[in-house]
Order: sequence, then structure tokens, then C-alpha cells
Amino acid sequence: MVYKKILILISLLLIISLVVAVDLNNDVNSQILDENVGINNGVDVLIGVDVNVPVENVFVISDSALEARSAISLLRTRISLMKDEGFGLVRINDGFFIVRQEFENEVEVEKKGVLAADYSIVFERIDLVNEIIELAYLTKDEINAVKKATLELTDEIDVSGVDEIIVLAEVEFVDERYERAGEYVEKAYDKMIELQSIEAKAEVVYLAARQNIETFLRENWEVLLGSVIAIFVFFFLFGRRLKRSFLKRKIKANYAEIEVLKGEIRLSQEVYFIKGQMSESEYHIKIKIYSEKIRTLNKDTAMLSEKIEGTKKRNKIKKELLENGTKEKKKG
Repeated sequence: MVYKKILILISLLLIISLVVAVDLNNDVNSQILDENVGINNGVDVLIGVDVNVPVENVFVISDSALEARSAISLLRTRISLMKDEGFGLVRINDGFFIVRQEFENEVEVEKKGVLAADYSIVFERIDLVNEIIELAYLTKDEINAVKKATLELTDEIDVSGVDEIIVLAEVEFVDERYERAGEYVEKAYDKMIELQSIEAKAEVVYLAARQNIETFLRENWEVLLGSVIAIFVFFFLFGRRLKRSFLKRKIKANYAEIEVLKGEIRLSQEVYFIKGQMSESEYHIKIKIYSEKIRTLNKDTAMLSEKIEGTKKRNKIKKELLENGTKEKKKG
């Protein structure tokens, strides 16, 4: 009888120990869930995204789930840091929301115990978000680098074309289109190389042209000097004559235009007075326009004639002075 009582007592103690162990396990798992994801009264608040996370009747969570929870917690920390640094988070928050959904779906599968939970899709989604984060930081560094490179070239070339491309890259960066921003950064570098190449080619052409000119002058300076002297002598001897010839041609052209205008006046008079095919107002307007043009041409012709006469007088005076000087020398 004593042995039976002892066995019953030991059995009761084992049962009590087992119940206590299960309760403790549930408490530990619930605490892990709360600490890793931030559950407060069944609501998970992460980076502005509120998602209900049911945790009722969760007794055991697998190692894969705990690992996924830890990865999500680390991802949340990275997103928080990005927010503090002023990055846009619309695209990243969208990806993070999908991560949360995938994780919660697998947790539900694990809770039901019907199918084996597979958290690999969760880790894949986390990797995608992390790739976007890495791309965001990389693009920011690239934009800063190309801006610095542009400043260093400001004194050498005109970088306005590069600045325009950088502005487009910054716009794409703010809109979280990091791939497009990276493409514009590459275009900015290409533009810099193009401008530097143009500058280098222009310098080479300038040096080559300068060298060719110097060589040509060294080899042909006598011919060039003779040509300059010949041109100077030609204009000295025949310049006035050429000027008079030009003035005479101008006067002749004025006279020809005056005759054309007079013909227009006669034609208008005939149409108005004889044929009666022109109104009085039209007739007076045309006569006024033609008359003003004729007066202007006559004035211009008179001025040209005065220039010709003035040239003749100056030439006559110079000729008389030369003749008088020659006579005085003979007398002396």
C-alpha cells in the first residue's frame, strides 16, 4: 500500500511539472513574438504600416519562424535609419508590407499544423527589399560623386549640359526610381567625357592651325609683304577714281529708279483720269508714295553729286599745288 501511494504521488508530481513546463514554453514564445516584431495588444506597428497580427492559440513557433522574425526586425531597423536620413520610403514600405503578409501567411499555416510552413518566400521578399535599400544608398553616393566631379571641371569646360542631366537624376532619386537615376548618372559621365573630348579636339585644331599659319608666314612673308604694298599703291593711285566710279554708278541707279517711279505716276494718272478705274483715295495715296520716293532719291543723288564735285575740286587743288611747287623749284 505504501509503495502504491508513493507511485501515485510521483505520478501527480510529474503531471504537475509537465503542465508547468508547457505554460512556461507558451509564455516564452509569446515574449519572443512581442520583442522581435513589436506586437502590442495584437497590433504590429512598423514604419507607418499597421497590420493586425493574430497570436491567439500560438503555442510553439519553429526555428524558421524565429529566424524570419529576426530578419524582419533587422529590416525594420534599416528602414527606420533610412527614414531618419531623409530617404523616400513609399517603394520600400510597399515591399515591407508584402514581407509581412507572406510571413503572417506562413505563421497561419504553421499554427494549423496541416501543412509544413515554408518561410523561404519570406526571406526572398526580404532580400528584394534589402536590394532596393542598397540601391538607394548606392545611387545617392553616385549622384554625390558625379556632382563633385562636375565641380572640379567647372573651370575647364562648360558643364551646364552635365548639370541638366544631374538634375534629372536627382528627380528620379527623389521619386525612388533608383534604376533610372543610375542611368542618368552614367549619361552625366558620358557628357563630361564628350565635353572634355571636344575641348581637347578644339585645342589640337587651334595648335595645328596656329602652327600652319606661322609656317606659312615664315615661308611666304616676302610674297605677302609685296602683295600688301601692291594693294596699298593701287588704292593710293586709283582709290579716288574707284570711289568716283562707285558714286557715278549709284547716281545712275537712282536716276533709273526715278524714271520708273515717274512712269508709275503717269500710269496712275491715266488709270484715274482717263479710264476711271481707280478711286480718288487710292490715286492720292499712290501719288504721295511715289512723290516721296522721288524726293528721297533726288536728295540722295544731289549728295552723291556733291561728293563727286568735292573730290574733283580737291584733286584740282592738289594738282595746282604740285604745279606751283614745280615752277618755284625751276625758278630757284
